[in-house]
Amino acid sequence: MMNMILLFSLLLSLVSGAPVNDFVLALPGWDEALPSKIYSGHIDAGVDTQDGKNFSVKMWYMFVEAEGLEDPTTAPVVLWTNGGPGASSAYGLFTELGPFYLSGESLKTDPPTLFRNPYSWSKLANILILNGPAPVGYSYCNDDPSGDGRACGSWNDTRTYEFNKNFVNGWFEAFPEYKASPFYITGESYAGVYIGQLASGLLNESTSLNLKGIALGDACMGTDVICGPGGRRGPWLDLLFSAGQGCISLTTFEAILAQCPMDVLKNGPMSSAPPACQASVSLAGRECPGDAFYGYNFLDQCPPDPFQNPSPVKAGEDPLPPAQPSGYPCGGDGALKKWITHPLVKKAINVAPDSAYNSFDNGEGFVYNLTWTSNLPLLKRLQTGEDGVRCLIYNGESACKKNLWGGEGVKG
Repeated sequence: MMNMILLFSLLLSLVSGAPVNDFVLALPGWDEALPSKIYSGHIDAGVDTQDGKNFSVKMWYMFVEAEGLEDPTTAPVVLWTNGGPGASSAYGLFTELGPFYLSGESLKTDPPTLFRNPYSWSKLANILILNGPAPVGYSYCNDDPSGDGRACGSWNDTRTYEFNKNFVNGWFEAFPEYKASPFYITGESYAGVYIGQLASGLLNESTSLNLKGIALGDACMGTDVICGPGGRRGPWLDLLFSAGQGCISLTTFEAILAQCPMDVLKNGPMSSAPPACQASVSLAGRECPGDAFYGYNFLDQCPPDPFQNPSPVKAGEDPLPPAQPSGYPCGGDGALKKWITHPLVKKAINVAPDSAYNSFDNGEGFVYNLTWTSNLPLLKRLQTGEDGVRCLIYNGESACKKNLWGGEGVKG
């Protein structure tokens, strides 16, 4: 068996520039052949110095080749990144867009079961996931894959961009056969900042990569637009959304309109609003509490805590939501954490046994400062068509996850 693996690795090295040691032979939880080649490993993203300490950064990636093609380099390379800041893109790959998904049903086995995703982007494109800034995912610093959220120092958008850029360039050096492939960058939430910076930098530095487009989903657009202290400061958009969903009563919404100056509702601060206005907005918060809903899917029917198995239904209570409401599987978050930290999975995806898997959604667990001001200059530039780079901006029904009525906006 070992000789067969070595022979396969040798043949692979002869036909591809891809790093042989990063090749994934199989994935625990999936008993059949993989639908296409998968790679997992680390890219040297460079070195910097912070407060007199040097940080050498290695960023973890997974790469899924397009399915069913004799030559996958003819298909686009789509880089995906989750947001946060600090959320691991393994979430996107294994619960949203990759060839497999995990759900609450996965937890019936050890290691958790992978299910085939019939809607995988790999049916049309090559998928590359970026996990930054380190130590997000299995990225790490200074040859210590076991580090916690502070192992790589503190972060801001500028520092993140430099390492993301180094990662992208380093990845294409490791996979040179894809340099001419159409290249797209996409992600969700705070990834709007990551993508805005990365696309701006690649264009300003006259990249040799074949950048064809970017896509921004439910995206943060910069601190001067939304998701920072210079962006949306008042609760107006949240109130409009909640009223439109019937989550706050018409009586309460009419009281807010009658008692609150519109400028304060839109721009804040709510502390400057008349007492009657503050009372009405607080009432709206009690009628439609932000913690009761999943911010990216207001109509989500999954159990409220995706990290735990649902408790048995008690007599007289409403029944639990279905395991797959409208076909979407619940429980992917918790199953992903158990699967990706499993010793067999670590071995299969070429990470060290003592590697720490980190995901810091909303910047919780490490130090991150928001410094990117706006994607608008980039979007205006792309509108001219001079670069030949297409842009898609898409949003679903969303609401802030935190501070829904405090007016500080969202971070991730």
